[in-house]
Amino acid sequence: MARKRGFNSSGDEFSPESYGREEMLYSAGRRDTAQFKVGQRWVSEMEPELGLGKITSTQSRFVEISFHGGADKRRYSKENAPLLRVQFGPNSHIELKNGKKLLVLKTEEKDQELFYTTKEGVVAESELSDSMRAAGPLDRLMAGEFDPLSAFTLRYDAQKLKSVIENSNALGFTGPRIQLIPHQLYIAQQVAARYKRRVLLADEVGLGKTIEACLILHRLILTAKVNRVLITVPNALVHLWFVELLRKFNLTFKIFDEQYLNGIEDKECNPFLTEQFVLCTTDLLVKNTIAAQQALNAKWDLLVVDEVHHAREGSDFFRLLEKLTLTVSDVLFLSATPEHYGNREHFARLQLLDSARYGEYDTFLKEMKFHSQIAAVTGKILDGNELTEEEVEFLTTLSASHKTISAEEIRTASSAKETTRDEMVATLLDLFGVGRAIFRNTRANIGGFPSRTVMVKPLQANKSVKERVIREYKFDSEPVPSDTKISLSADPRIDYIVSILKEFKDQKMVLICTTKEKAVAIDAALKKKISVDTALFHEDMTLIQRDRNAAWFSEEDGARLLLCSEIGSEGRNFQFAHHLILFDLPHNPSLLEQRIGRLDRIGQKGPIIIHLPVIIDTPYSVLARWYNEGLELLETSFAGSFEVYERVREELREVIAAVIKGSEKEELLEKLIAHTFRVKTEIAERLQSSRDRLLEQHSFRPLKAKKLIDLIRKTEKSKELERVVMSLLKEQGIFAEQTGNRTYKLWADAFGEKELPGIRESRPVITFDRSTALHREDFEFITMDHPSVRGLFDLYLGSASGNCTLVQVKGKKQKLILETVFVIECNAPLSLNTSRFLPPEPVRIAVDQSMNDCTDEINALLSEDKLVQLKTHPILSNEHLKMLFPEMVRSAEEVAFDISSNRIKRARQEISKSLGNEIDRFNYLRDLNESVSEQELEAVRKEKDELIEAVDGAVLRLDALRLIILHQG
Repeated sequence: MARKRGFNSSGDEFSPESYGREEMLYSAGRRDTAQFKVGQRWVSEMEPELGLGKITSTQSRFVEISFHGGADKRRYSKENAPLLRVQFGPNSHIELKNGKKLLVLKTEEKDQELFYTTKEGVVAESELSDSMRAAGPLDRLMAGEFDPLSAFTLRYDAQKLKSVIENSNALGFTGPRIQLIPHQLYIAQQVAARYKRRVLLADEVGLGKTIEACLILHRLILTAKVNRVLITVPNALVHLWFVELLRKFNLTFKIFDEQYLNGIEDKECNPFLTEQFVLCTTDLLVKNTIAAQQALNAKWDLLVVDEVHHAREGSDFFRLLEKLTLTVSDVLFLSATPEHYGNREHFARLQLLDSARYGEYDTFLKEMKFHSQIAAVTGKILDGNELTEEEVEFLTTLSASHKTISAEEIRTASSAKETTRDEMVATLLDLFGVGRAIFRNTRANIGGFPSRTVMVKPLQANKSVKERVIREYKFDSEPVPSDTKISLSADPRIDYIVSILKEFKDQKMVLICTTKEKAVAIDAALKKKISVDTALFHEDMTLIQRDRNAAWFSEEDGARLLLCSEIGSEGRNFQFAHHLILFDLPHNPSLLEQRIGRLDRIGQKGPIIIHLPVIIDTPYSVLARWYNEGLELLETSFAGSFEVYERVREELREVIAAVIKGSEKEELLEKLIAHTFRVKTEIAERLQSSRDRLLEQHSFRPLKAKKLIDLIRKTEKSKELERVVMSLLKEQGIFAEQTGNRTYKLWADAFGEKELPGIRESRPVITFDRSTALHREDFEFITMDHPSVRGLFDLYLGSASGNCTLVQVKGKKQKLILETVFVIECNAPLSLNTSRFLPPEPVRIAVDQSMNDCTDEINALLSEDKLVQLKTHPILSNEHLKMLFPEMVRSAEEVAFDISSNRIKRARQEISKSLGNEIDRFNYLRDLNESVSEQELEAVRKEKDELIEAVDGAVLRLDALRLIILHQG
């Protein structure tokens, strides 16, 4: 959604000059229109939970606002700040810095400062407390302003549901549009739960390192652990990351490249400070020294680096990371081949993550050898194989000094239950594991991948076709030329594609080629020879167009053939298709694996058939044999393929050059294939060492992953979220028509004016069902994590809607009952995530005119079909009776206070138990394993103290009132 500007009390736009006086109070994001007298209800997507804040700086184009007494600070562009000037109208209650509360009689503005007239005199806005809450329900009750009964019910239901959401351990893991793959969720949960998140994600190709990093990022953002993120990736992966973040995680990153930086008019500003989430190429930061320095000065919370193995010690890239990792608290490195350039380079990058843990290279090598011994034994325990006497003695000696596992438990481990064996190995890994910096899973230990069948078809072609194919091919870093004027009607590969489309009737196929021009030419050539529905998919299409074509391809009666360019296929997975056509071949094996990875992923239900039509005596015929016979990469995945490629690259270039020149190539090709196979075997043996087995054991514990997945599925099955969200949409004037299982098409009289983050006019279909969302990428997947859900809650609960209603019901005698809803709130930094222990749970209390608690008494009365909604009642004209309302609220608050005190006490106990256990565990592990740092231990202690202080300071806020008039029928 396009961010809108702030509005002042008259509904006029703020000019940048409006920000000036530090005494002014501002609200970040969506707030109550009645409370703050603003002309626009929706302001932006950003951070309504921050509450009220004060200006601390107005430099150049930016304004800095301090919230929670300085614990949370935000910097916004003046032109685009999601801020509202707070103004309280007559009959509103205000709170001063000394805690005194006053009633506003009149509001005036002089020299851009607001002044409030009260019974005790005039108060300037500089005297107001920035922790106060604007009064609402009682003021409206006294003024006789009432909402429909359904609005009150919806507000209460929304408050209850919001409390459940904010207290959920699945927060941040439920919303992504992904399959619930255990090892990915396990890693994300483990890393996100840490106090120091500096790790290397090193899963093999196809296991989802990008998804793991995005899951960690999503969880940290939703729990306010990070606010500013820098992601740096190779050039070819920028679009993949951007699409994954946007389409699967609803996270919008700003892409920084040379073109964007050159287009910035204000050359004096640091562009990296204007965005919270930045995605840029590694080349930009390595080659542009000014951009690199600006990025270093921008103070990030989290740094993510993909393909980090390219950062060789002493290189410009490595020196850049040395500086960045010193200034950023949390760091995620990603690489499928962390030992790409050998153990010394791998160790150097680990030092960037944790220099205290990885101090000496010789010590690191000794640990590797020791880990191999541990892995051999723990592997046998996991597999249920009997240990030898030497192995029993080895483990007994190791664990004896720590008194963790008895000799008898070790001796009988092979016959123990699987869960017992898992727990034993988990304990051993905690004591003697590879450290906390690396996570690595392999295809072998995860399983679930489909088989591949390769059908290579050598084809003869005339001289002109061969010359065109040779002309279009470029090796390595040379740019692939655009083929805007080519015609493929005479290309024998077109006839081959036609033949397999006829042979495999009704089966869907994905075709990938190098350029978008070639994809368009293939489409045109096929249409002349066969009637088949095709869908194009390339980088020049908008995301919306790609979504629609991918959705059409996924439909049972949709397109049969999807034609993708190299870049256009990035970030998309088509597990429902089983046929992959490689119209040409990239020289880089990483790109080939990326192509195959569109189909060959966890979740693929059937075998994959790879069709490879190859024109003889062209560079592609060389690559076909090299990939198939040397690297053996077409039928199986191999994590070290790029390392092999780098070692034989010059030989490969020599063979391809011979083909292009028309000289004899067979002897050179056979030599290349043999050399490639030897190098691959050598690297494979190294990667399959026992140390990798120990890493796998450390990186995935199925039982823990299952608990999280069960929680996510339980959350998704709940219909309460669906019911409340649909009601909130209706409140916003957005209507729905059910079109499938938990799937709705949205519409409104003026949809563009009803914008919600993540729900766009171009994507008006929403679904609460994960399988539907995975099948239909053009639908919005709605969960408790979705920004539109948070937006709807903020819009409704931040407004006055439903906070005051008047009803009548028959009773045994005439009576006046005031039903109150209080919310327990902590005025604490968002990063503390106090909702884990003390969620903003509503407390519902009812009192009668005699100040008696009658909450239990009215429960039976309050079935909705018995209540009669009123717009007014004669009792409201009785000024004497009206004076009872504030007293009734105070009486209800006393009862609610006792309840909140018990909840606060319980929260304190939970904090002490949970974080106390964590402190005990850290202390214990520090005595056994030096990979646990003192910094982490200190961070836990500090968080425990801050959490207890925050919950001790929790307050009750009156959120809603329902005046119930009992009358004798």
